[in-house]
Amino acid sequence: MSERRVFIGGAGAISPIANNVSELIANLLRGDVGLKREIANDQSYVLGRAHYEVAPFKTATNKKLAPRWGTLAIGAAEQALENYPESYRAKKVGGVYMGMGMVPVDVIMKSVSRFQRNNTVSPTTLLSGLPNIAAILIAMEHNLTGPCHAYAMACASALASLHRAYLDVSKGVIDYAVAGGVDSALDAASLASWKAMRVLSNLNENGRACIPFGMGRRGICLAEGAVAFLLGTEHVVPPEERWCEMRGFGESCDAHHFTTPTLEGQILSMNRALKNADLEPQDIDLVIAHGTGTIVGDKTESTAIASVFGGLNADVPVTSNKGMLGHTLGASGGFNICSALTALVSGKVHGTYPTDRVDAQIQSNVILQSTRFPSGFRNILVNSFAFGGINVSAVVSAV
Repeated sequence: MSERRVFIGGAGAISPIANNVSELIANLLRGDVGLKREIANDQSYVLGRAHYEVAPFKTATNKKLAPRWGTLAIGAAEQALENYPESYRAKKVGGVYMGMGMVPVDVIMKSVSRFQRNNTVSPTTLLSGLPNIAAILIAMEHNLTGPCHAYAMACASALASLHRAYLDVSKGVIDYAVAGGVDSALDAASLASWKAMRVLSNLNENGRACIPFGMGRRGICLAEGAVAFLLGTEHVVPPEERWCEMRGFGESCDAHHFTTPTLEGQILSMNRALKNADLEPQDIDLVIAHGTGTIVGDKTESTAIASVFGGLNADVPVTSNKGMLGHTLGASGGFNICSALTALVSGKVHGTYPTDRVDAQIQSNVILQSTRFPSGFRNILVNSFAFGGINVSAVVSAV
């Protein structure tokens, strides 16, 4: 079966700084930071909450059963499909591929508490705890009768979902896909679980809680959000709707440690993406880094980038969005695609706000302020790395 070109033909995003992709692009370029201090169970956190409450559900039952992350996912998917009404899609086969990093801990704890009190649980307990409920809701709301997949690959979930959607569309298994990721795990129990791992930043001096690649960085700030894209071939996505072309993906697993990344695994992921996109390192004009703001993670990624690009493209610009958006876990790879779209649409790389000084041990050309590149962008490499040493990289190209 011959492979077909695959384009992003629609995009939707719900985030702490914007509720659609056009606003997201503008706010990323401006350097808006959506992280605020909150108190949960007498503990202080710096978090990114989306200001989005009511999604355009078509059925009352779905609206009633949808958990918070289902509402966010429906909002993003509705935007991605905005220019593709069901009448247009009637004779085409569409699938859903959504990633999610974790089910909030309080979903389980509330059920356990009720069971311990009176030996009963809510009839919606199992449904609300399904990691694929966002994918199911999108399929039902938009009559998508092709494959309906959910990917639980921690922080690499969204990009892994896009990879599988890309493969199925390119090979003709389906005509189009709605793909992306969602997470909303800002309940007190989930926050306490993350705090116990000692990876959270709680410093918020001058709005600088999370500073990817920065001097004095202290860790991640958790956030919620959802991203969805319409992926289709030229027979589905008309030229005027094409944001970019999906060129290729690479994946690897460190097979080493639950939380400590390896250089080798990340290098493999990037090199495999380049190979599958039929490109060389010197063909890449920008890297959208995973860039979470952790001491070890940022250093490892920057060293991996330097290893891949150091010979012929050592000064390739690198940026991260997590200082503005926070870490949206299973949605974060999708937001990295949005950062790539920002460069392709505007001709500018958004800065790695609010980082103002790059750590001397970082070997990458980290862009601190939004910067226009007169030559524009042809090919952009996007990284998404996760617990367990799961690595996914993608290449998107201008059309």
